[in-house]
Amino acid sequence: MPPQPSTLDSQPLVSILIPTYNYGRYICQAVDGVLAQTYRPLEIVVVDDGSTDDTRERLKSYGDRIRYVHQQNQGPEFARNAGIREAKGEFIAFLDPDDAWAPHKLAAQVAVMTTQPDVWLVCADGTSFTDQFVAPAPSPQPAPVETMPLESVYLRNKISTSAVMVRTAEVRKLDGFRPNIRSEDWDLWLRIARQGKIVRIREPLFGRREHGDNRSGNVPKELPWALWVIDDNCAHLPKTSRNWRLRRQSRAVIYYTFAYLHCVQSKPLPALRLLAASFWSWPLPLPADARKYPWERPRFLLRVLGGLFRKQP
Repeated sequence: MPPQPSTLDSQPLVSILIPTYNYGRYICQAVDGVLAQTYRPLEIVVVDDGSTDDTRERLKSYGDRIRYVHQQNQGPEFARNAGIREAKGEFIAFLDPDDAWAPHKLAAQVAVMTTQPDVWLVCADGTSFTDQFVAPAPSPQPAPVETMPLESVYLRNKISTSAVMVRTAEVRKLDGFRPNIRSEDWDLWLRIARQGKIVRIREPLFGRREHGDNRSGNVPKELPWALWVIDDNCAHLPKTSRNWRLRRQSRAVIYYTFAYLHCVQSKPLPALRLLAASFWSWPLPLPADARKYPWERPRFLLRVLGGLFRKQP
């Protein structure tokens, strides 16, 4: 279905896609946060991916203020793709049901999209929360907007799905999220980065809820897919020494990231193995886009070794 033009003050319609599966306890907070947005016009499409809890009942009170789509349980990428097909807006904004937005989030992103037609994706900074999201007050001056180079997107997935607004027509050209893979969000950002411009608003416009059901952190399942996603996307880049280096550095960052997760889980030996794989992939210092401070990996190596020695009898 092609995007439909808006007649409200000539502002483009934004479709907000909320995929959900058994998140009835959070879904109303997500919808209320969208309804509290300062931007209009918008439409809310909730795609219920086969929930078995009280999600449907909780959403009945919103009536025609939302569009409710139900499907058999298939996974978040299928739910988001169903929402992309349903969307009528010129732009699409994704919101996970357990996350939250600042009230001016959509307005800030639409301002970027309408003034920079070469931008395919605009994201924003965010914060974490556990109970209630406390949104920052809008700044009297527009927040800085910076372009994210392709190398930055490849080296590290810094883009949270709930922070993203995309052009509907362009994401449909890419067929949305590839099904039956993990790290499917990063995969889509990488494919967008090869085609169009990605920018970031340096303002915390969304909140990511921390709770026990967050999917990230499952090393055995996530690690192979993260490596596959970077290898597959790097294969579509021109075969140059620069892109060969980018692939090696990206793999090194992935191994290092999952080594950190093992360390957090008090598993220093698996962390050491992944660190070794990281240095094997790229033994030299990582680029600035891939680290928080200089010599980050060597310092972390010392920390892991210290954990191993402390475990010795």
